[in-house]
Amino acid sequence: MKKIIIRTFAVLSLMASFSTLTTYAQTAGGIRFEAPFAFTVGNKTLPAGKYSIQRLKSDSPEVLLIRGVDNRSVVNFTVMRNHLSNELEVSKVIFSAYGDKRFLKKIQYDFSNASYELPKSSSEREMIKKARAGKDNLAFAETTLEVIATSGQ
Repeated sequence: MKKIIIRTFAVLSLMASFSTLTTYAQTAGGIRFEAPFAFTVGNKTLPAGKYSIQRLKSDSPEVLLIRGVDNRSVVNFTVMRNHLSNELEVSKVIFSAYGDKRFLKKIQYDFSNASYELPKSSSEREMIKKARAGKDNLAFAETTLEVIATSGQ
């Protein structure tokens, strides 16, 4: 009787761990995109190329991971969730640009009415400071660039 209870418990525990892995895979909420320019995430500059963004953990939607298809460019970062009034038709990755410098600003998924915004990095705050000081206004004026992304890994 004792062996049956132990085996049952072991099988149930194993099944529970597999269901947790499946849930993570289903809720990762990943997107893919191609950036035609180098850009900065946090304090790391990534080269132009193909990338995927996904949650680092299923229970932490505010921590994301960006990974280049070559697996050389990997950065995890935190985001703040904002509510959108409508669900989007397409996923987008939005960048702020100051002259020739680009910073990952926001991620919008087509399967959600939420957008995820990155806090400004120290180098981006420095660019904003230069723009406000009036040094070469044309080169430091902020512009927004949108890149269409596809859902899935």
